[in-house]
Amino acid sequence: MPFLIAIGETSDSLANAGSLTLARFLGVKLIKISSEKEPHEVLKQLNERDVIVQLLGDAAKLHSSGSSWLEVIGAWRQPVTLMIAPSISGDIPGAASAYVSLCNSLSVPLVGLVQLGGELDLNKRRLDCLPWCGCIPSELLSKAFSWENANVDQNLMIEEIVLNIKHRKRNLDL
Repeated sequence: MPFLIAIGETSDSLANAGSLTLARFLGVKLIKISSEKEPHEVLKQLNERDVIVQLLGDAAKLHSSGSSWLEVIGAWRQPVTLMIAPSISGDIPGAASAYVSLCNSLSVPLVGLVQLGGELDLNKRRLDCLPWCGCIPSELLSKAFSWENANVDQNLMIEEIVLNIKHRKRNLDL
């Protein structure tokens, strides 16, 4: 049961578009869960296979139980893919590096990062040394997920992301 978590200042609509795109290409059902809910209780009840969970809200926020969603996800050894939108200038916000470090420190099985929209600058992505899976093009995110309107290149970009996610998930020590 992999988790999709939007980080930085990624809008809810963009996070929803990215989550739905990945779920459709993975061929799984998308479940949305609020980070306001108590993580241990929710994870005890989640036992569906062939689903992907979009966590809505701040995954690093502490609950009254004294733990965050990220801590609990790490303890339950659930794989996570982070999604982030580039800034207006096209740069990736520092939240990407911060969340990767936080996932590492909390032993969260991090699959990687997906850029939502903008142009993927492969040279910069190699330099930041983060585990990038790819970029979902802005045009595809804004088309209300209509594959009929997507061109071959866009479909190939999403297929590459999905293959990267599947490959990295298999290689995680779960």
